[in-house]
Amino acid sequence: FVDRADSMNATAQPALITCFPYANRFSTINVDVRNQAGAPAVSVDVVFAVTTPTDSGGNNERIFPLTQTTDSNGKASATYEAGRNSGTATVTVRTQTGGKQNLRDIVIQGGTTATTKCANDP
Repeated sequence: FVDRADSMNATAQPALITCFPYANRFSTINVDVRNQAGAPAVSVDVVFAVTTPTDSGGNNERIFPLTQTTDSNGKASATYEAGRNSGTATVTVRTQTGGKQNLRDIVIQGGTTATTKCANDP
């Protein structure tokens, strides 16, 4: 049985991270999918994509997995990994059934010291 998605809420935790190669370059995208009755939508495929990357060359910037199936609580998640540039990346989250879509921005913070400097920092 595959439920139909009626609503979806996505969050990014944390929403402020640093660039590659630093340890805090990851953000978890958590998704809560509900059916028309407001109950958890079970076994719904959720697709994750970086639609506005911070670096056009794709320097290590990615999200994984690209598709996740909601569990018995209507939850799914993926991990965003920042690339070498600071800026704001937009992750698009959408469901395969019901056509629901959410956008979440993740800010990749640059730094002023050599240890936290991103490729595009002055």
